[in-house]
Amino acid sequence: MQRTLIGPHTVEAEPDLIHVHWVGLPTLPQLEQIYQAIEGHLRPAGHSLVLFDLRQAVIPGAELRRYAGRWWRRHADTVSLASYGMDRSVGAAVALVARGVQLVSHKPSYSMNHATEAEARAWLAAVAEQRRGRRLGSDR
Repeated sequence: MQRTLIGPHTVEAEPDLIHVHWVGLPTLPQLEQIYQAIEGHLRPAGHSLVLFDLRQAVIPGAELRRYAGRWWRRHADTVSLASYGMDRSVGAAVALVARGVQLVSHKPSYSMNHATEAEARAWLAAVAEQRRGRRLGSDR
């Protein structure tokens, strides 16, 4: 596993997903570095899975939400996100960004909030299996 520390936040590249541990509120430069690290681990072809640990996260401000929204719009077709451990206010902010991306990009959202890491990983595994099945079906 490759691990990148950005301020108090950590980006871990696991064999089948990218796991980001958020601690507090990132600065805009930290957020940009986090998303650059995520982008560096995305699969060049196909679909990537991202897991956000939001147990220690706080609500991002408008500037951070805008940056994240722009990044997710560019990757709406190729990345699925599962978040876990957030309180209601952080969960609402994550859902708001995901819904905005869906409305602007006119593409389905592959983002879901979960109570636990195990639930989030299970959802990502199901999404990966579903997308694999869809890809295999289109190859026939």
